[in-house]
Amino acid sequence: MKYKELSIRIPCRPRKKLLPGSKIFELIVVMLQQHFSPEQISGYLKNQMHLLPEQYVCRETIYNAIYALPVGELRKELIHCLRHGRSSRKPRRGSVDRRWQIPDMVSIHLRPPEVSDRTVPGHWQRGSNENINGLIRQYLPKRTDLSTATQEELDVIAYELNIRPRKRVNFKCPIEMMTDKLNLINEAPNQLQ
Repeated sequence: MKYKELSIRIPCRPRKKLLPGSKIFELIVVMLQQHFSPEQISGYLKNQMHLLPEQYVCRETIYNAIYALPVGELRKELIHCLRHGRSSRKPRRGSVDRRWQIPDMVSIHLRPPEVSDRTVPGHWQRGSNENINGLIRQYLPKRTDLSTATQEELDVIAYELNIRPRKRVNFKCPIEMMTDKLNLINEAPNQLQ
């Protein structure tokens, strides 16, 4: 009897991290409704691990949880909150290696050090500008007449953009970065006395 029990295998399935109704799922829903991307949510939660040690999930887990939801209003709402709002995920094209298709290409790793410091205007800042333009387009699509927007609406958009974590600064949000800088400035006169 014991031998027979051992011969029956129980399929091993990984435990789902994001179950609808769980606290972490509800937190992620709120962050998605504030237009955070799954990558921003993942990076922010990773930075907050000292406060929420078991709450970290990777961006793929978040995407999988969104697209695994049954058809309904919540799924439609969360997909709409994603930057591109596609109803299904596009498969990654990992089969073709496109790295060496540009003749005489210089590797990004060989760029001068001042480029990564961003101290000199114009060094690789186009990507940052294009990114913020894309974020703004989530709120104000192209050809939107800005004269119809009130100052309060623009302030809400600015606030929501400033609370979104940025990958460039280790998933801190601009408001956190500004607060840190202001605290350093406020502490400096006290240290001189």
